[in-house]
Amino acid sequence: MKKIIERMRRLFAHGVWAANDTLVGIHPEGAINCVAGGAIVRNSLVAFSSGKVVACAASSRPLGFAQDSASEGEGLAVRLLGNAAGTTVGIAAEAVAQGDALYEAANGKVGKTEGGYFIGYALTAASADGEVEIQHCVPQEVSAS
Repeated sequence: MKKIIERMRRLFAHGVWAANDTLVGIHPEGAINCVAGGAIVRNSLVAFSSGKVVACAASSRPLGFAQDSASEGEGLAVRLLGNAAGTTVGIAAEAVAQGDALYEAANGKVGKTEGGYFIGYALTAASADGEVEIQHCVPQEVSAS
């Protein structure tokens, strides 16, 4: 019964119902269905790896934010950076202040360290490992200053 409830929760999670296959179709809600290539925590920044998504590593090109937690091989919805309407929520790798520029960091988190890919601005402050609301954009590769 627990598995059925979990699957129903994921099926009707925000954005999941609007997601199509990752490789074909139109994604009007800015979310796509993906298969996890490892354990992924909800609100983690993810990247493609061998046709699946994994928690984004520092200097990896980010795809978007996982909308739920998933184990390897499970499906999950991903809100695409720069394509999904509205703001999104990420996990801070360090303390961030409102207005800080954010970049991908290790373990699917976002941080203030320049270099790699710029992904948007913090709309809320957050402590390390806390949730931060993000005004996101298409990832832009930048060099460290």
